[in-house]
Amino acid sequence: MVDRSNRSLERYPRQLEDGSQILGMDAAGSIVYWDPVREVTLGGDVLPDGDLSEIELRRELGVNETVADVVEEIEETVGWDELSEYAEKVRGTDDDE
Repeated sequence: MVDRSNRSLERYPRQLEDGSQILGMDAAGSIVYWDPVREVTLGGDVLPDGDLSEIELRRELGVNETVADVVEEIEETVGWDELSEYAEKVRGTDDDE
């Protein structure tokens, strides 16, 4: 089992080789990425060194859904421990906007 204590998004790649962007860490401790090409979220145990062997398809985007809808759904169902700047921007709550 992966030790989830002392985890922070700063320890994970912002972008994966396939172009997926980090959305955040959900309350269950899974790192969540958004793949804009396939329009899916990816999640699971991503080791800080970039080992993606435990990452898997989490959810496909539905008809007329946006990534902002997915971010909100995770907030409502599981919750977020930490959101990335990217997720804050797509959700529209970035203080810099």
